[in-house]
Amino acid sequence: MKCRSEWSFRPYIPYDRIRELDNPAITRLAPFEDGCEIEWLPGEGKSFHVFAAPEGNEAWREYPAEGTFSRVTGLKKDYGYKTYVEDEKGRKSAVRLFRTGEYPGTVVNYLHPRDPYYAFSGRHTCSPSLVRLPGGRLLASMDIFDGGAPQNLTLIFASDDDGKTWRYLTDIFPCFWGTLFLHRGELYLIGISTEYGDLLIGRGDAEGHFGTPTVLLRGSSSPGEAGPHRAPMPVCEAEGRIWTGIEYGAWSKGRFAMGAFSAGAEGDLLDADNWRFTGFLPYDRAWPGAYPTPGAIEGNVVPAPDGSLKDILRVGDGTGLLLGLDKNDPDKLPVFEKFLSLPFGHSKFEIRRHSSGKYIAVGNRLPRRTVLSVFLSEDLENWTLLGDVVNKEEYPLDEVGFQYPAFLLEGDELLVLVRSAFNGAENFHDSNYIGFHRFSLKGLL
Repeated sequence: MKCRSEWSFRPYIPYDRIRELDNPAITRLAPFEDGCEIEWLPGEGKSFHVFAAPEGNEAWREYPAEGTFSRVTGLKKDYGYKTYVEDEKGRKSAVRLFRTGEYPGTVVNYLHPRDPYYAFSGRHTCSPSLVRLPGGRLLASMDIFDGGAPQNLTLIFASDDDGKTWRYLTDIFPCFWGTLFLHRGELYLIGISTEYGDLLIGRGDAEGHFGTPTVLLRGSSSPGEAGPHRAPMPVCEAEGRIWTGIEYGAWSKGRFAMGAFSAGAEGDLLDADNWRFTGFLPYDRAWPGAYPTPGAIEGNVVPAPDGSLKDILRVGDGTGLLLGLDKNDPDKLPVFEKFLSLPFGHSKFEIRRHSSGKYIAVGNRLPRRTVLSVFLSEDLENWTLLGDVVNKEEYPLDEVGFQYPAFLLEGDELLVLVRSAFNGAENFHDSNYIGFHRFSLKGLL
């Protein structure tokens, strides 16, 4: 068996399942009201048959396949099904699960909470990231997580029609909390090998091939031990460097310290010597107005109106932490400035600067993760509600969540990728969809 050092696989298969490489592999499910889109990799097969049956019985029915894609229709609404793909030699994919039902946007990918296919990483969709390539293609990434699971697989999908349809591109392993971003026209991915694991960066292409990643910071080797922590947070450029936020700690340890890391914008981003860390500022409950929490996380590094560099992190419902960064000294520890009153719930929010100089934020509007909203600010402190990306306030909070947004600013439009728990998720937190949404800024700025 050939050894390899690349970061990308099509698909990633653990060694104890290596025989599956010859079989079809279902790589994307996208349920809709009375059916499901199914996509697969062919394995060694040339022609295929698609089968689906209601969960709990063996009444399999065959559906047409077009190459390595099938749109199964005519199913019962809001109902659980199972499906598999078989090639001309009788080689079968793993049986995958889905539940029919409408989604209030475009489904990029779906994972049924009882589907064990990715159990080596987790059972739920998480950590969306979105980027537009120079040629126009959209790439969406997400990882697969579960409490106590390894959490080390990222999936990447592509759209060549501006987000109307999506297709599977590649798996990235090991990678968790990944951020896709462009720099000087080239595609990069920053991620962590697993929760609190090694911080990694790799360079990829439009087809989702990423070579050997570079280690930027070593993490812990045991689950639950303190290590690097982040989400797919924005990357910004200031004073000839690119910057993004990072923390160090663990929920199980009851503490987080906050920091940032940066690289010379003209240097090689795959050269670890080009990167610098600020170090990590411990959270201090003696700070004026301190929120009683283990620490602040998921920081947005963003240039302030006065030209300084800030890191704005989530602390609790309606509360954020403002740290100052020295854009001329990338080794200098962040400085506590103050706590902010923010309109977001205690979930990830993302802030980006618009070409107008104003700031756009997307986050959960207090107090519910069932409502994902867009806000406008001129000073990073006072925010005005512009509208909702998605609002499902009529659903109980413990059943539904639209959260962890990643967005792009394109003129007067936002393209938003959302981690979504809907239509049969285990709970509001443990998502089963990654969805694509649009929001118009026309007339709002």
